[in-house]
Amino acid sequence: MTLINNYLEPEGIKVHADPYPDQRLFYRSDNASLAKFGVPAHSFSTTQLDKDIHYHQVTDDVSTLNLESMNNVVNTIKLFSEGINDGTITPSRIEPKPEQASGKIY
Repeated sequence: MTLINNYLEPEGIKVHADPYPDQRLFYRSDNASLAKFGVPAHSFSTTQLDKDIHYHQVTDDVSTLNLESMNNVVNTIKLFSEGINDGTITPSRIEPKPEQASGKIY
């Protein structure tokens, strides 16, 4: 997060750490499994999950999306991805956890 925010500082943009760490969103998706194998994986949200009344509900429809926010997130990812691509930003990898009895890695 620090590397990304340092890179984005001249643009006046700041990204924030996961506000829901207890929900383990990164590990509930395929991102953690990909990161274990060295594949760049991210978890970014375009909405505050605890305030979005439509998130994962039957009312979750394109008409309820904040497309401006989504566009801003995509453009921010594009911007700092340039730093990753040119080597200005070198992110670290997560350490894999041992496999669980169910076969899940995380």
